[in-house]
Order: sequence, then C-alpha cells, then structure tokens
Amino acid sequence: MKNFIFGVKKLFLISVATSLIANSVFANDILTGDTKLACEAILCLSSATPPNECMPSLERYFSIDFDDPIETMKARMAFLNLCPIQNNNINIEDLINKQRQ
Repeated sequence: MKNFIFGVKKLFLISVATSLIANSVFANDILTGDTKLACEAILCLSSATPPNECMPSLERYFSIDFDDPIETMKARMAFLNLCPIQNNNINIEDLINKQRQ
C-alpha cells in the first residue's frame, strides 16, 4: 500500500511539473499588439464575410494608407508579414489583391 501511495504522489508531482512547464511555454506563444492584429487580419481577409470580431484587425489593416498605392500595398504587406506564420504557402499578396476586387 505504501508503494501505491508513493507512486500516486510521484505521478501527481510529475503531472503538476509538466503542466507548469507547458503553461509557461504556451504563455510565451500568446500574440499581442500589431502581431496579433496582423494574424487576425490574415484570417479575416481570407473570409468571404468576416465576423464583427474582425473589425479591429481590419481597421488597422485599412488604416495603412499612403498617397502612392504601391507604398500602401508594401506597407500593408509588411503589416501582414508581422504574423509569424508556419505555412509559407499562404500568399499574402493574393489576400491584398482579393480586397481590391
């Protein structure tokens, strides 16, 4: 019985330590500021009908506006590139061009 209780305590301590380590790792992965808005904007621009939750990120995206359309496009692409995407198959330029149609 003592071995069983010792094993349960050991398992409990291991699981607590694992969850603490996992929580600290995931806490560093939370996006904020323009990085968060850029990732949201990519998702929202990909949607045919963006939900209301998209308003802050799309407002930030469309607030990037210069007299020269080329400069506007470059600045908007730079903003969207703030999002650390894992899949490089996403063509951000296509998202921008989609909004012009």
